[in-house]
Amino acid sequence: MNFINQERENIKIYKRLYKRYGNSFKSLDWGSKKKQILRFEILSEIGNLNKKKILDVGCGFGDFNSWLKKNKKNVNYFGIDIVPEMIIEAKKKHKKSFFYNGSFLRNKDIGNQRFDYVFASGIFTFNRKKGNSILKKTILKMWKISKKGIAFNCLNSKNEFKTSNEYTANPNKVYNFCKKLSKKIKLNESYLPSDFTIYLKK
Repeated sequence: MNFINQERENIKIYKRLYKRYGNSFKSLDWGSKKKQILRFEILSEIGNLNKKKILDVGCGFGDFNSWLKKNKKNVNYFGIDIVPEMIIEAKKKHKKSFFYNGSFLRNKDIGNQRFDYVFASGIFTFNRKKGNSILKKTILKMWKISKKGIAFNCLNSKNEFKTSNEYTANPNKVYNFCKKLSKKIKLNESYLPSDFTIYLKK
């Protein structure tokens, strides 16, 4: 359970951002709305999401759900986030969707369910202390509760403009870790120099 202190630190960080920016992409530490949307678009390329049950890990305000609806993707959306203020806002915006407040790695309700696809966007940024461990634990749980596959993004350690206060991962090492779970894997480094996305299918 060595990741708990890191989760508590993350809660403090996002609470401060929320207090400053409110219901905004800035509270999620996105560099711009445009980049947030681009990441959603890339994640959605894992497959046909129509009429699928999906889980958005670290959902924030449920912005991925808004993007899916705008792009005519009819999904059964579930979200989970560790920041209570963000879940309160998400429930106001998305009354027909389902949201959980708490730790994805420790939430038993989520662990007992199955989803067609499980997504995670931008959730590893502040995991400086236990970054590699948290990333692997999260991937394994996402994979366990998915029926069709998972997609997630992470900051790329190859980026020459990376900052010391953010967690970055080596895409090749993450790819090799995920390849042990399935041979149906794809690494995408083409959309932003700072990022990579991995798609893993069953």
